Amino acid sequence: REAAEGPVPANTSKGEAPPKTADELYSEHMQVFLLITFLAYPNLSKIQFESLDCSTEFEDKKYLRSDVSVECTSQEYGGFLVFAWLFVLITQSIPLLYWAMLVKHADTRLNPAFVGGSAQGRLALRRKYESSKELAPLKFLFIHYKCPFWYFEVVESFRRCFFVSILPLFPSAQVRGTAGYFVAFAFSVLFQTVRPYKNEFTGNLATMATHMITLCYFAGRMIQVDYFDDDDPLVGCLLLLFVLVLLAGAVALSWRDVGEQISNERVISNLYGELNKKQLGHRKDYAVAWLAYEKDAQATGFEIRNLFDGFEELLACVKARGGELLQPEIASELKALVKLMEDNHEHALAVMKTWTESVSGRFKPGPLKQADRMVQKANSDYSGNLRKVLDGVRATAVFHSLRDLDRAVRSLYQAECAIIVLRFKEPLPS
Repeated sequence: REAAEGPVPANTSKGEAPPKTADELYSEHMQVFLLITFLAYPNLSKIQFESLDCSTEFEDKKYLRSDVSVECTSQEYGGFLVFAWLFVLITQSIPLLYWAMLVKHADTRLNPAFVGGSAQGRLALRRKYESSKELAPLKFLFIHYKCPFWYFEVVESFRRCFFVSILPLFPSAQVRGTAGYFVAFAFSVLFQTVRPYKNEFTGNLATMATHMITLCYFAGRMIQVDYFDDDDPLVGCLLLLFVLVLLAGAVALSWRDVGEQISNERVISNLYGELNKKQLGHRKDYAVAWLAYEKDAQATGFEIRNLFDGFEELLACVKARGGELLQPEIASELKALVKLMEDNHEHALAVMKTWTESVSGRFKPGPLKQADRMVQKANSDYSGNLRKVLDGVRATAVFHSLRDLDRAVRSLYQAECAIIVLRFKEPLPS
């Protein structure tokens, strides 16, 4: 059995799933830990800040608002206060922990602005990294936001903490109402102008929600200064009407966005259809071109078998060199790999052009491989190893006849050739 199947580990029986790797265990447990802290943070903040709220007064003494049996000037409360502030600092460091874990990947994976291109292009590149072992546990923190706003969940966490936990500590109702209104208004403007959410529906809903909060604080402040009669049902009806209008506006905007999304999907579907037609046309053009090459070879007395013999000799030279083909160690990060490709782009094209023209070919330079394609190729072909992506600088050599192509192929395994072939991208037909 061992000869046929190899030795079986002592702690693994046939049919059992293989043990999880360290990276898989880290990703799984870290995600659970972060989700627990994310869900617990609002309530922990509220409870801890309530333990600092001594706004209840009776007979010139202050008592804890959440538990009036606790006197804030007592020695026991003074000792408790030290631990309360300690735990407040620990809890408020949770969003900072998120930021510290995200900022390490900000320029390279979360907001890869160094690759240029459109915002959608950077978002597509980020999607290719979302399931990596580094970002998978953090995915829920940034997945809903556009690339430049990868940190916005940290801002949202502090915003919620302010309204739920910190605002009730303000000394008077008037100060709380004024502060709540201005902070709500500031976030209302922020959501409206920067539009941090990736999904337009979510963005519209968040904007309308901040408008509602601002309106409620404004109405409450007006009641506090006796501008409105707090017993007048008309005030409540108008406030409710404004909220319903805002909700209707959110629904209308979202419906428009859904229509645009459906329209875009149709356009993309049509483009894919056109692409398939063009690919089919290219295959027909290739067949026609190859037939023309064969006729030219017959007319000039060139044996096509010689061309494939040349390719086999070149393949033998490639195999003889051996060794694993890798970019330098620095290219293990996408940003460094892109820079390496850009720095060597012009020189590599110049070398290829010189060789192509020396063997009577026509040189056609190609564009530098895009960063998202580098990541896609690394993930699909090389298990995510970016150092194995070697074809960033690309070009095409066109030859008039198979005889010219054969001459070019044979020149590639000559010692004096400036180009060294390290591997074939695709096997050639025999």
